[in-house]
Amino acid sequence: MFCPPQPLDLRSDEEQIQDLKKEIDGSKTSRSKEAILKMRMEYRVLNERFLGGYEARFWELWGLATDEGWQRRGLAGRLVEFGMGEIGEMGREQEGVEGVYVVASLEGQRTYEKAGFEMVGKSGGGEDEAARLSHVWFVKKFV
Repeated sequence: MFCPPQPLDLRSDEEQIQDLKKEIDGSKTSRSKEAILKMRMEYRVLNERFLGGYEARFWELWGLATDEGWQRRGLAGRLVEFGMGEIGEMGREQEGVEGVYVVASLEGQRTYEKAGFEMVGKSGGGEDEAARLSHVWFVKKFV
């Protein structure tokens, strides 16, 4: 699913964090709400570092996952290409919009690179659980 660029959030960091905490507290997740908050806070910082002012300049491709039994058959790549085709012309016509970004697992790297995305940053890494949970930021600019 592609999310169009959003107006910049001009609220203070404190206001944004409070709303994020309320959203997480109201969720019905079985995961640690503290861990989710920590991850979302880290991603806010990393999104800004890798994409500065990204909300208003990029479409966002939300998570894409392929069932393990169907992986390595090109399905994810075809979905990405189809979606890019659908928003391509519309995205190019939007003033100030540069392209699409996605935050993906390391397993998705090949799919996005084959679709013309460029890696612009990475989180996590190492030999343990952190490596499995690390993510990569990709951007594909409209030409």
